[in-house]
Amino acid sequence: MSVLLDNPEHLGQSAYEFQQDKTLGDVMPKLEVLGEIQRKSMLMWPCLEHDDTPWTPMAKPLSESKVALVTTAGLHIRGDKPFIATQPGGDTSFRVIPRSAGVNDIIQSHTSIGFDHTGIYRDLNVTFPIDRLQELVDQGKIGSLS
Repeated sequence: MSVLLDNPEHLGQSAYEFQQDKTLGDVMPKLEVLGEIQRKSMLMWPCLEHDDTPWTPMAKPLSESKVALVTTAGLHIRGDKPFIATQPGGDTSFRVIPRSAGVNDIIQSHTSIGFDHTGIYRDLNVTFPIDRLQELVDQGKIGSLS
């Protein structure tokens, strides 16, 4: 079981706060640590293929384009309404994370028992690569960020 599931006080921490917690050690989610039923379920989960999706080429170079991030990781600004995990069909609402938000302002409220938060809390860029995109803007490879 995940360290974070054993220690629910870590839920709602910012990535920075989590990085400062030295009690967690190294945690890597692996299929072999799951029970047999969960492991078989994960291995049998269907993967969708969309070979018929039309490709639309970009109208201008990436270096002249504005890029936005969209994530399904349950990220939001501290103080925003958390996502509702118990909502039938899942919570399909969204939260806007302003470009001015710092790592300490962004928290994650994904509560699935099968989701290990460790990577996100150690480095928010795992799921929300805002720092990497800013580096690409600084290098002139991306025009700007939304």
